[in-house]
Amino acid sequence: MNRPIAWMLLTSVLLGAVGCGGAKDAGSGTTPAVTTGAEANQPVVPSTGAVPVAPTVEISPFIHHTPGDVALVMVRPARAMSNPIVTGLIKEIEAVDPSVNVAGELKKMEEDLGIDPKQIEYVVVSVSPQTLAAVVPKSRPEPNFGPSGPDFGPPPEEKSGEASPDTLGTEPATPEEKTESPCAEEPVAAVAEEPAATEPVATEEPVNAATSEDPAMASEDLGGFEMPPSPAILVRLLTPIDSEKLLADRAAKDKAQAERIYGDDESGYGGLPKEVVEQIKKDNAENLQRMLADSAMTRSEHGGLTLHQKGKSKDRLCFLNPQTILFGPEEVVKAAIDRHGDAAASPLSAQLQTLVDRDLAIAVDLAPVQAMSKSGQVEIPFPVMLFAAPLLQCQFLSLAADINGGNLLQVNLVAADEAGAKGLHGMLNPQLKNMIAQALAAKNGPALPAEASPLLPLGEKILNGTQLTQTGDLLSLVVARPAGLEELPTLVRPMLVEAAKKKAEVTKRNDLKQIGLAMHNFESTFTHFPSNDRGGSEAVGLSWRVHLLPYVDEYQLYNEFHMDEPWDSEHNKALISRMPKVYGTSAEGKSSVHVFVGEAVRMQGREVVVA
Repeated sequence: MNRPIAWMLLTSVLLGAVGCGGAKDAGSGTTPAVTTGAEANQPVVPSTGAVPVAPTVEISPFIHHTPGDVALVMVRPARAMSNPIVTGLIKEIEAVDPSVNVAGELKKMEEDLGIDPKQIEYVVVSVSPQTLAAVVPKSRPEPNFGPSGPDFGPPPEEKSGEASPDTLGTEPATPEEKTESPCAEEPVAAVAEEPAATEPVATEEPVNAATSEDPAMASEDLGGFEMPPSPAILVRLLTPIDSEKLLADRAAKDKAQAERIYGDDESGYGGLPKEVVEQIKKDNAENLQRMLADSAMTRSEHGGLTLHQKGKSKDRLCFLNPQTILFGPEEVVKAAIDRHGDAAASPLSAQLQTLVDRDLAIAVDLAPVQAMSKSGQVEIPFPVMLFAAPLLQCQFLSLAADINGGNLLQVNLVAADEAGAKGLHGMLNPQLKNMIAQALAAKNGPALPAEASPLLPLGEKILNGTQLTQTGDLLSLVVARPAGLEELPTLVRPMLVEAAKKKAEVTKRNDLKQIGLAMHNFESTFTHFPSNDRGGSEAVGLSWRVHLLPYVDEYQLYNEFHMDEPWDSEHNKALISRMPKVYGTSAEGKSSVHVFVGEAVRMQGREVVVA
């Protein structure tokens, strides 16, 4: 099933996780002016030069909101990515962890979406109760109803700690880390003893998602299961966009992806019987046509605007004007168009309306959540429920974060009445003060890591600037912006360095485990461990790492190697830079993962024969 266009736009929401904040001139609290009249409804001609001038009539950010929705979320990616604190943190993270490349990821996102993420002024997501019920995971299995009543099955078995793989000889021969091409053969060890025979590590069979009994995993072709309704998403851009070009580029990418997956690639058949190859080609041709049909865009009209539908999707994409994009279920999009730019008024939108000038704002109508919890549509885990139960008695929950505002964080609870708000304040305020006191007392404790010490003065200011107040039926938790917050990127550097070291250690251990498992899977297939293939030369050959590629999810790269040529032939040498990171491969194509080879060890020098 094709990924719906919603995920293209929903990616923008995730950009808000980079951080909160930004210069105020990047987006003020006032909704920017945009056109809703006949001028905006004209089709956008692919641009050949100047971009259309920004329209003048206002469209509400809540135009797509439907009264009855359970939540509204608003983020401002452009402000987040232009904020000095956020950009400083990104630089520090990239400096200590070379695997992080935010600029590169944003560039890839721009190429994929056709929209520069830094040009997204705001994104507003409206979530219906049906969508919420579909995405919240169940905390317990559905009961099987038998003669004696509901049976939830046996309790889950406790899993023991992860078994360590057998000694695999994957460490370098000397304490000093040696590097060489992952495609080159290993040098024969001068002295090596035959290790004790070991049994292959037993592994559990992977769970096949297609056979799962969980209805959420079912497809439309199996049992007629229908996907839950998508959230309605409004995207506002800082500058106009060429909608026709964006759609054309998206269609070209979908076609290229379909051909890449199901195209006729002779190199992947690897000596299979002719009848099998013919069946594969037939299946691929059918799947290619199906995928192309599912990604084809069709158009319809409503209220003078064009609705775009992908395949048989129930969702519609609409460019309200060159700067405003709306995606959501067909009825939601049509209702938004019929409002002619006006907001759909509701108590929920009123809660978010006061927070639209913040970097991140969320408003939740708690009444439907409480009803869904009681009916079993949404299950809240028991430990969470102990804390959440009193909050669910309130009417609304809203949260706002703004790194450049007077308050870093503000959480509002609207109780049923003033008495309810006073009761919550009496219950929560002592707990909050106790938590703050414990945190302040622990700042010099032995459990605090040394790398966290530069953050202590700033953390103390944040704790001292946190308070819970109650006015009428409103309960507000406020975290004031502390002085010196702009120094956060520098202060957090020691913690980032330590975190990067731990991440590298975990990655290395996991890589060695994956190599060990791959070796045992290879041995189960060929009755011996992989070793060097002399290929076309007695002096150089292909490393065991090459023969192990299919067992570390690199089958396509494995097929590209010429097995009858040495590792440094003109063709094979060009593939060295693509060897997977699991081998400790550096940017220069050198590997730090080695084994002993020779006549008296497991990794013997005999030629590997691959059927």
